[in-house]
Amino acid sequence: MSYFTQAIIADDPYMRLRVSAAAAQQGVAETAGLDPDMWTLEWRKVWASSPGWDAAWESAQAGNVQTPGMDPGVITDGMILSQVQVMMPFRTVESHKPEMNPQAQASREFVSQSLEPVNQMIQDLRGRTVPNRAWTELQIAEWLMNRGVYDPNLENQPKDDLLRQAQEVLDASK
Repeated sequence: MSYFTQAIIADDPYMRLRVSAAAAQQGVAETAGLDPDMWTLEWRKVWASSPGWDAAWESAQAGNVQTPGMDPGVITDGMILSQVQVMMPFRTVESHKPEMNPQAQASREFVSQSLEPVNQMIQDLRGRTVPNRAWTELQIAEWLMNRGVYDPNLENQPKDDLLRQAQEVLDASK
């Protein structure tokens, strides 16, 4: 068994296509209302660690198979179908997350409340041009974190400070 090989299998685009097709054929959309591609992506580390898959992959590579994920002789459709069926009933990865302890929940709520002004700023900036280019929500969030406006590792960031800094950014962009 090789964790590296399992990781390679999990990120192989051809394997994801094949597993997604099997999940769709087995009813992931109908029975759970899930997109087969998203289910496959979320659960890739699980199906990629199926017994025997890493050995089959490594054997194919030793035999100079260039694209093992595309070759149904390496990891067969039967192997894929069997693993998908073992993973039924279909559900999202989030459905397996344990309940948060009260301290973690309180911390999460604090961070969420602290982000309200930042989210408001993002809404206000949406569609505006900031430093001569239109910024996406992701770019703005990255920009804020790079400038220390928000640090997800700090638990006691004052909300007023975030609001003040967000307002400064808005004022500077007008």
